[in-house]
Amino acid sequence: MSESKLSTMKKIIFLIALFPNILLADDFKMCREIASEINSSTPMNIDETTRLVNAKCISNSKKGKKVKLKYSYKILDGRVSKKDIQARRTEELNKWCTKPDLNFKLNTFDIEYSHSYMSDKYISSINLTIKDCK
Repeated sequence: MSESKLSTMKKIIFLIALFPNILLADDFKMCREIASEINSSTPMNIDETTRLVNAKCISNSKKGKKVKLKYSYKILDGRVSKKDIQARRTEELNKWCTKPDLNFKLNTFDIEYSHSYMSDKYISSINLTIKDCK
């Protein structure tokens, strides 16, 4: 590697270490674009009991923490429990870990599926990170 390329790489690494929020700002912007695209189709029924209400991005100011893409769902059937929601985790994780486009997003963002009843009473969340794929 040439001396000038090595010098440029060192500068980039130094800037990333010094200003990690610059990268997070880009990730947050990308996340907001994805959420906006999702929200252009909401509300959307996913199945007989689940409606996607919206998606939003949550930035994390802690060093080394990623932006979170949060999907908010309403459960239309009052008989769905926390246990029922958590039973979906394996299927969701498999999807995010094996589909290349979703895996790319999971490398960039943490994911949360938040579930509430129509009355806004919170039920449960499914949280996914890239570490869950290993």
